Formats: sequence, structure tokens, C-alpha cells
Amino acid sequence: SPKPVVIITPNTLVFRDETVTFRCNIEGGGTREWTYEWYRDGHTFYPHSTAQEFTDYYHYFSGKYTCRGRRSDSQLSQISDPVTLSVSDRPQPELTSSLKGDVLSGNSVTLTCTLNPSPAGWTFYWTVPTPTSTQSTETVTAGYNSTSSYYHHYDYNYTISSVNVSDGGQYRCRAGRGNPVYYTHYSDALWVNVIESPKPVVNITPDTQVYRGERVTLRCNIQTGGDTEWTYSWYRDGHTFYPYSTAQEFTDTDYYYYSSVTYTCRGSRNDSQLSQISDAVTLSVSDKPQPVITSSSKGAVLSGNSVTLTCTLNTQSTGWTFYWFKDSHQTETVRNTNSYTITSVSEYGRGGYQCRAGRGKDPVYYTHYSNELQLEVIEKTKPELTSDLKGDVLTGNSVTLTCTLNLQSTGWTFYWITPTQSTETETQSYTIRSVSVSHRGQYKCRAGRGNPVYYSQYSDDLPLKVTESPKPVANISPYTQVVQGESITLRCYIQDRRDTEWTYNWYRDGVTVYSSLTTQEFTDYYYSSGKYTCRGRRSDSQLSQISDPVTLSVSENPKPQLTSDLKGAALTGNSVTLTCTLKLPSAGWKIYWNKDTQSNETETEPFHYFISSVSDSDGGQYRCRAGRGKPVYYTHYSDEFWVNVT
Repeated sequence: SPKPVVIITPNTLVFRDETVTFRCNIEGGGTREWTYEWYRDGHTFYPHSTAQEFTDYYHYFSGKYTCRGRRSDSQLSQISDPVTLSVSDRPQPELTSSLKGDVLSGNSVTLTCTLNPSPAGWTFYWTVPTPTSTQSTETVTAGYNSTSSYYHHYDYNYTISSVNVSDGGQYRCRAGRGNPVYYTHYSDALWVNVIESPKPVVNITPDTQVYRGERVTLRCNIQTGGDTEWTYSWYRDGHTFYPYSTAQEFTDTDYYYYSSVTYTCRGSRNDSQLSQISDAVTLSVSDKPQPVITSSSKGAVLSGNSVTLTCTLNTQSTGWTFYWFKDSHQTETVRNTNSYTITSVSEYGRGGYQCRAGRGKDPVYYTHYSNELQLEVIEKTKPELTSDLKGDVLTGNSVTLTCTLNLQSTGWTFYWITPTQSTETETQSYTIRSVSVSHRGQYKCRAGRGNPVYYSQYSDDLPLKVTESPKPVANISPYTQVVQGESITLRCYIQDRRDTEWTYNWYRDGVTVYSSLTTQEFTDYYYSSGKYTCRGRRSDSQLSQISDPVTLSVSENPKPQLTSDLKGAALTGNSVTLTCTLKLPSAGWKIYWNKDTQSNETETEPFHYFISSVSDSDGGQYRCRAGRGKPVYYTHYSDEFWVNVT
């Protein structure tokens, strides 16, 4: 007789209200039609089904289930072996995280939804915070937060391989199986807090610019790492390097073979979460340097002044201490800066100086020695102050003071004390372009150079005497209205009580017409109309003021007009008056009369020629001209005028 087999799905461990299917399989039953009898704990149970397979939703209980078959000819199979069905209340899974505490962004986290007991055949459903990106999800609407998303997995693990801050929030899970799906309760909510993974900073000491032979210490600093214990991974040029150190700080000795190398690091927490990788820090490696020693003094130093020596390393690296030596003595002076100042130089300061730099400790790394710098010290000197002008200075003129330092060295700046201000110049000269009375007073100077500046002594005081520049008087004689060709005398008078030699310049309408005349007065025949001014120049090149202008008007040589007071012939015994008219406004003219072109001329002061009693001998041709000056300058003759006598 065949022995049936009881099959219970979905499982022999089920939960209340889950759908359960019972099936009685008779493998060797032939082709006959069977009916089936079902038993729980040896008793027939409701619904007294005779079907090979039936589904029950509500009426099953825990127990041992058996079945047997009955053929259509009433023959019975054997009774199956019992299959135990265990029925439990609807379960609630437990949701746990692979990480305790905060999750660092970029790391992986796995959530586990645990069913206890853990029967097979379950699908797991996850309620998670909605990410910013769109995913194919099923939204929970039965009383759950609509901002969450719902995922299902056949695995009871939910893994986020690279966590973002946006993945933080509340997570829940439940399990389901069957069709229609039977769900467990939701797990309690699990809060996943995601924070930005810290980014370490690589620190290299003593500097990122080092020299072969220096000791280099690397440190991986995680500023916001919290109180978690970290181990560290180190990379050189992107590769993990010996000694595969997990320490936060260690000393690298293999960099000597590089000219440039980059270092990065990252931290690993005791829960295996990783920090970000630090930014790369480049270590530049050079050969041992030699500093250059210089002095603030360009040349010899004046005793009593300050001088600063500077030890310059051609590098941007820091952390150096500087060591100073004089005249190759073993004793060294140590400074934290690269300068060494002697505040008041004496003869003992003269000598050869060297420097070198060092940094680090146990042991100190030293550079080469600098070349030797010879410091020359001389006694402080007193400059001499002189003026390019001897005696008084006339206002409006230029004067240059010269501060002469009896030294061959260069690089000096000159400092001036004047009645109105203190000033400095790059050269040894101080020039006042246009002297005024306010410049009158005492002047002195001194020289200085270097930084800080060291000074010479002050010169002796030099008094500058300033007087008002004289204003000449220009004069043109005998007349300022002249005829072309007349002689004129120009005179430039300067009232100067000093025994000074002057030369004179004349200007017409602002343009020089005569220059460097050695006399106050001169005569000229060649001139033009215009405004004439003059000024004087002293033997020391100082200039007077410019005179007020004198206007000279020049006319062409005129021709007089001769007329008579009679119209027609003159009767004997009567008088006649001839008039010689000259169209010139200026005075000083005399009239010269000529009859019948005789060589002798009659001179009259007035412009008239009077014949009181005309006789026959007075008849004839008359003409006149004007003249003035000495020698006499003559105008043209008038046209001839005929006097008839009857």
C-alpha cells in the first residue's frame, strides 16, 4: 500500500492569520481516483476535506498533521508520517546596524532585519529616507511618512555602499511572504546619523622645502575625528610606502633619493570606517644650501652708527636659527632671525663675518657657511656745506647748496635742516629754484645710509642771506616816437649800492633782442616798434627783476607838405608866410628851408617861413624838410612850391 507524504506551505513554522496550504502526495498511487482523509494529532479536523490539497486561513492550529488516501474501490493507503505545524503570533523583526554611532560619509553601512525564529522564504521591506535622486520605489501610504521610500529585498541585509549625508534618517523594516503577501509587524525605527567624513591634513616638519640629510617628520592630523581611536595609512606619490606605518606621526628617511615627492594619508576608526584622503602635500628636496651674507652699509661704516648684517637663504622654507661668527672664532652668536645688528660700531667691530643657518634638534641640521664679509669701520666724519653763490642771494634766483662728504663710499642719502623744513635728497645737492625772503636763515646737513640709517655728524651752519632783487628802469631817448633811421639811446638803470658788475639783456615784446651788453646805455639805429624791457645779470649769474615796459613807436621817413597863406602871386611890399607841415606828433623838429635848390638852407624853429616885405628877389621855387638830433636826422624834402612876385 502506498504511503502518502504531507506537504505544508509556505513553511511548517507559520504565523497566525498566514495562509497555509496542505497537500497529501501519493507517489505510487497509480491512475486510480483517490479521496483523502486529514488528521491533526490523530483526529479528523475541520473542514473534513477530502481534497488532495486545500488552503486554510483561520482554522489551523499547532499540531501533528497526517493524511491517507482512499481509492475508489475503498482500499486505503498507509497513513503518512506526521508533519508538525507550529503556529506563532505575528512577529516583529529587529533592525540593527553594522556600525555603532555616527556613520561617516563615503563609508559602507549594512542594516540587518532579523526574524526570530528565522524561517526561510521571506522578502524584506525597508522604509528609508527619500534620497535626492529618483529611484524605483513603492511609497508607503498606510499610515507611514510620505517623505520616506519603501524598498524590498530578498536578503535580510540592506547595504549602502557609499553613504551620503542625505542617507541619514529613520529606517524600518518588515518581512513578507506568500500570495497574497503576509507581512510581519514593522521593526522599531532605527536612526542612522550620517556626518561628513573628516579630511586629514598632512603636516611635514620642519618644512615642505627640505635639504638632503634633514630629518623629516610626517603627521596626519584629523581635526574633527572626535574621541575615536584612529589608525593611519600613508601614501607616497599615491602608493602605500614602507614602513606601512599605522602611527599618526613618524619619520621618513627614504626621501633623500627624490627631488620632489607627494604625501597623503587617511585614518581608519576602530569600527573600520575611513576618513577622506588628505590633500597631497609636496616635499621639495634640494642640496645643502649656502647662505649669502650682506651688510646694510654699502661700504665702510662710520663709527658710532648702527649696522645690520643679513644672512639670506634662497628658500621659502621656515624654522631656521642663524649662527654668526667673526674672524673665524669658534664662538658663535645665535639669532632667531636672519639679521645681526651692531648698534654702535667701534673699531672692535672691524673684521670678517660669516653666518650659517640651522634647524631641527637631536641633531641640528646646518647649512654651509656663507662666504666671509669684511666690515670696514672708519671714524665718523663731518660734511662740508657750501653754496654756489657768494654773498647775498637775490629773490627769484636759484641757489644750490652742496653737502660734501670726504668719503669714497656710495649709497648715501643727505638730510637737510632749513629754516622752513627738514628734508632729504638722494644726491648731495639741495636746490631752491626761486628764492624768497622766507628762505633766509641757517642751513646745515648730514649724510646717512643703511637700514636702520646711520648718520655722519652735522655740518657747520651755513647762513643764507636773501635780499630783494632790484628792478631796473628802462629808458629810451631822446624820443619814444621815432622815424626809421633816427638814432636812439637805450638805457637800463639798476640802483645797486654794491660793487657788483652787471651785464644787460634787452627784450622786445618778450623776445631777446640784445644780450650780455656790458654797458647800461647804448645807441641803436636798427629797431622796430614794440614794448621794450630789460634785466641785469650779475657776475655770479644772479638776475635782477625785469623792468617795466617802455613802448617805442617807429614810423616811415615822412615827406613834409609846403603851403602858402596866399592864393596866387604875391604883391611886392606885402608879406607872405610859407608853412612846412609834418604829420608827426613828436617834438624836437627844426625846419630847413631851401630856395631855388641852393646848397645853403635857412633854419627855423617854428614850422613857418615869414617874408615881411616881398621883393622881386623873393620870387622863386621853395622847398622844406625837417630835422632833429645830433647828428641831424632829416626827413625827405617837400615838393617844390613856386612863389610869384608882381
